[in-house]
Amino acid sequence: MAESIEEKNKEHFTYVLECTIETEHMIAKCCKRLSELIKNGKVRGKFLAISQASEVNEATLRQHLIQSGRPEYVLEERCKFCKIDPESFSLVGAINFGLEIINAAISCYKDLTASVQLADDKKLFNSLLKEKNEQRDFLKKEQKFAVEKEDKSQLDCIGNYCIPKIISKIGQ
Repeated sequence: MAESIEEKNKEHFTYVLECTIETEHMIAKCCKRLSELIKNGKVRGKFLAISQASEVNEATLRQHLIQSGRPEYVLEERCKFCKIDPESFSLVGAINFGLEIINAAISCYKDLTASVQLADDKKLFNSLLKEKNEQRDFLKKEQKFAVEKEDKSQLDCIGNYCIPKIISKIGQ
């Protein structure tokens, strides 16, 4: 009986780890695309840094998955490329979008941290969680400044992307 509980825990951990890998992959792709559209140098640089950090995190998580006995994980390519047109781009929308996907990653990392027993694993996932929290804090600050500058009627200009569908599936 204890073995079946342990196997269920391992399956849950593997599932959450795969979801986290997909989330990091989305963050890397989408934040890179957004960095190409952002004119504000500080925010553009941060989106690019978030993208690069997510690429590193994805590789780290993939390696962790392999070490836990799961063969190489193949991403399910749910969205081919962001459909954000430069003409409909909004800095506030980009920041809101960034917050949405960062919050999804935070949720994944909290679940990962709660589902592991080994101290080294907890340390790894807590450090990645801390990184995501710092990214979220930066975006929240920028959101406040961007809202003050941008017309509030343009808050939802990034409505033509497919990520919310993916994020909703991550938590299931």
